[in-house]
Amino acid sequence: MLSPRTLWNAPCRVGLCCVAAIGLNLLPTTKTMSELNDPRVFFAAERTLLAWNRTSLTLMAFGFVIERFGLFVRILLPQQNTASAFWIGLGFILLGALAAVMAVSQYRKVLRTLKPIEIPTGYRSGFGVFVNLMVATLGLALVVYLVLDAHIVGG
Repeated sequence: MLSPRTLWNAPCRVGLCCVAAIGLNLLPTTKTMSELNDPRVFFAAERTLLAWNRTSLTLMAFGFVIERFGLFVRILLPQQNTASAFWIGLGFILLGALAAVMAVSQYRKVLRTLKPIEIPTGYRSGFGVFVNLMVATLGLALVVYLVLDAHIVGG
């Protein structure tokens, strides 16, 4: 066991707290996520994936509302330039699609660190991944539709 004096005098490249945590076996040194052998770790990862799914849907909905509000303003005030609302709305939709894809990537990384005992027998973990990838795909389809619609309506 390391003494506080040894930790204080140790050359520190990462930070004293990290050195102390490694020396006291507080940080895991293996690639596994946990040593609990508990399926709750898996379900926590799945809840996080679904939370990111809600976040991506919210970002896309907000982007769509911004883009459509620009259209509404253009109808009420034809001389008003609403291009910024269009591009900001598309940005939010793309950000939502990116969030869905990144959530899937992170979820798969976490699943690779779990041991088979931590995943309930017979449980299919692919449905959450499928839903997130479909949300991302539909978000990209929405962006394509809005760009084509703006091009057709705009001239």
